[in-house]
Amino acid sequence: MTRRKSPLTEHTPIRASIKMFPKAIALEAMRGIQAGRECYSAKVRIADAVNLFVFQEDSVQSGKEVQRQINRTRAKRIAKYVVQNLESYIFSSVVVSINGNIDFKPINPDSNLGTLYVAEGASFIINDGQHRMEGLRIAIQDATVAEYLMDETLSVDLHLDFGLVRSRQIFADLNLNISKPSKSTSHYFDHRDRVAELTRAVVAAVPQFRGMVNHEKNQIPLTSKGQEMWTFKALYDAIAATVAGVEEIDPDQVIDLWKGIAAAIPEWQAQTIRSTSSKLLRLDYLCFNAVGVAAIGKIANQLLRLEDTAPALERLGSVNWNRSHSQWQRVCIFDGKIRKTAQTVEETAAVIHRLLTPTDNLESAA
Repeated sequence: MTRRKSPLTEHTPIRASIKMFPKAIALEAMRGIQAGRECYSAKVRIADAVNLFVFQEDSVQSGKEVQRQINRTRAKRIAKYVVQNLESYIFSSVVVSINGNIDFKPINPDSNLGTLYVAEGASFIINDGQHRMEGLRIAIQDATVAEYLMDETLSVDLHLDFGLVRSRQIFADLNLNISKPSKSTSHYFDHRDRVAELTRAVVAAVPQFRGMVNHEKNQIPLTSKGQEMWTFKALYDAIAATVAGVEEIDPDQVIDLWKGIAAAIPEWQAQTIRSTSSKLLRLDYLCFNAVGVAAIGKIANQLLRLEDTAPALERLGSVNWNRSHSQWQRVCIFDGKIRKTAQTVEETAAVIHRLLTPTDNLESAA
């Protein structure tokens, strides 16, 4: 089936606003077609959007649900994100169903730009973006934030849905193929997080990590035949443990420390990795597993406070990381399986601490 090509060009100026009329709401919008139905996109002032697109309590009555209940914690988290990033925040489009009469008047017969009139009494149901809208409402309770945001705009996609018969399906379809990014990916691309920034610097600077870190997965499958030995999330957690409680972080000091740690562990050397199956290394040695790396991060936190780390790093090279060793049993290995919890990380760090401190003044890592 062929459809008429839209005459809209990239040179067409778009001025989006919203105006209240006695008997209608008028939105300057762009018309499109999805699944054979007309739909519309508009840029709506936040000052107007927070009043127009409101969570409908009666939309979640038993048997008639077309929206999820608002998660207040999530909404507050979004509000905090906006407030802390007023000059760099970004939102994707909010998707809204219109239950009522509409009329679209193009600026000329062949244009997809025009004014969408929504009749008085029509209702709006948010299919996607209700927490973003609630987060904005919370954020603008602060007068300073409100003054900053009220004239900014929000992208809104609107679909006609008489009787809201399609709203449930719209919600389901919008969420059907959504894949939440892994923490590895989220941390890797986050340039506001100082730990993520420091982790990227460590990965780039430490020879043993270059080309060996997976940025997409939280856990490398044991069946993976790739060369990556660590996930970015595992190293992020280790760097976070390294700088925990440190008031003034010196990135160069952290990088140099991790260079020393990486150079001290025989299993992390390129010749070892090249000569042994990466799958077997990940399976057999804790220093490639998230629990072991996190525990090393806790030890690094203590090493960061020492003037001379050479003796401890030398002994770190003698640690037996094989998961079958008795020192790891009932610490982070239970019935032959690795268990990663806050407690097992603490106890694994405590074992490493004992192995490194015959004569050093290293403080307890637990």
